[in-house]
Amino acid sequence: MQYHSIDAQTGVQEFCCGPASDVHATGIPKSWEKRYLFHRVAGGFLSVSVTPLGRGSEITFKHHDVFGKTVYRFKKRSPL
Repeated sequence: MQYHSIDAQTGVQEFCCGPASDVHATGIPKSWEKRYLFHRVAGGFLSVSVTPLGRGSEITFKHHDVFGKTVYRFKKRSPL
């Protein structure tokens, strides 16, 4: 399963990924789906990159399927 969620009380963001194969992927209860910006019941992996931008930077989280195709992307710039 792969997901991106934001805690409603704290604003803390969570990115989750695992397992790497579709065979072992499991999901969450249907009632929880509204908590997630992204939720996928399949295998794959997560990549993270940071790009310098002048005095700030940008971080990018990408969820990939088992073949490497990007299935979700989230970018955030640091305040300058």
